[in-house]
Amino acid sequence: MNSEIKVGDTVKLKSGSPIMTVTLYREMFEQFSCSWFDGKKLMSADFSPEALVKVSLDSDQGYIQGSYV
Repeated sequence: MNSEIKVGDTVKLKSGSPIMTVTLYREMFEQFSCSWFDGKKLMSADFSPEALVKVSLDSDQGYIQGSYV
């Protein structure tokens, strides 16, 4: 498992995406399951760790920092 990302972290795709929450690590497939909202619709998909960037959130300013892991 990628030690930089864990369940509960906020991430986005390196290529760009909405901010997502990591909900599960699928060890068998070495992928993270992530969830996000598209309007009022809850979305979910699995991604390889190499495709994700961990992001930090600031309650006043929203997204403030991303780091490649």
